[in-house]
Amino acid sequence: MEKVSQITPSERQQVLRVQKKLLCKGNKSWHHMAYTEWTNTVSPSTKTIVMVHGLTSNSKSFDVLAEYLTAKLGHKCICPDVVGRGNSSWLADPLEYNYERYVADIATLISSLHTEELYYVGTSMGGIIGMFLSACPGVPFKKMVINDIGSFVPKEALERIGNYVGKNMVWEDHQKLKEYVDTIYKPFGLSGDAMEYIFSAYTVHESDLIRFHYDPKIAYIFSQNKEWKDLDLSPFWNNIDKGLPVLIIHGINSDILSAETISKMKEGREETTESFTVENVGHAPMLFDLIEVERITAFLQ
Repeated sequence: MEKVSQITPSERQQVLRVQKKLLCKGNKSWHHMAYTEWTNTVSPSTKTIVMVHGLTSNSKSFDVLAEYLTAKLGHKCICPDVVGRGNSSWLADPLEYNYERYVADIATLISSLHTEELYYVGTSMGGIIGMFLSACPGVPFKKMVINDIGSFVPKEALERIGNYVGKNMVWEDHQKLKEYVDTIYKPFGLSGDAMEYIFSAYTVHESDLIRFHYDPKIAYIFSQNKEWKDLDLSPFWNNIDKGLPVLIIHGINSDILSAETISKMKEGREETTESFTVENVGHAPMLFDLIEVERITAFLQ
């Protein structure tokens, strides 16, 4: 990871990484949302960047990007574990694992930050959360990055995700789990050290077992789908202020986001909406490579 991020030892020493928790109110109970706060102890900037991960991942998805932005530019980075993932609470009612809950929790987090220079980065599910937040007038974001998600998601891609999420959660054989993880994350274009990092970040050891680091009940809503349908998010996208600068990151082999969807998203927003395509990657770019990190860095400047 150090080779990817190009951070010097002296720059890394300036970075303080702290694990925190925020109390959030659900429909039926209170719960905690864990998050990682990255700060530069020597040369802090005034910018705060909230980074929200995908469906089955957690805040560690942004370790490379957050450390880079904090070490190189002094930005404060806030990376939450969406409820049901990572170190956040698990909800008793599986029906509460929905976007209404996720958006409300992230809004609670944003309100707690008390910053005027707020930026947003969201991968897949995190990008949808960002679009929902931005569709509400008065959103405090200065700029937004959405990673491999857009205003339209085809039903075939949703079915693919529904076929694995929440299943094969617990394993005894370390190597077989690695092979299974490899099949899931192969579209991300990962290999070697990056794949090893994903394996350690998205799994947790319990006694002699290894399990994925999320509540299997997050898949409940997927299991209720008897017939998959396309997901049209264009009403939300169209309600986002056209003056908000947006960077759309696209894995060229993605089945979630197409070039056609990106073109439609840019219509009427040519001055403020940019796109960046990552070669040899599907859904979704992991934002580990220097070219991806530097492109996001340049956009946030």
